[in-house]
Amino acid sequence: MEMLYRLLVRLIHERISSTSKIDVFAFLDGWSSNKNVVFFGTSLWIGLVFLVGILHSLVS
Repeated sequence: MEMLYRLLVRLIHERISSTSKIDVFAFLDGWSSNKNVVFFGTSLWIGLVFLVGILHSLVS
């Protein structure tokens, strides 16, 4: 079960990462116009990592 969970998390992470890279550089302004999107996505990802860690520590 843990292996399935890790695979699911990895697939979700790869999907989010690839989508955000495409979105950031799709426009002519690139980085300057999409800085906030990148920072929000990064903050969300870090927050989810901590949330999963906390939930995992409560379960085990």
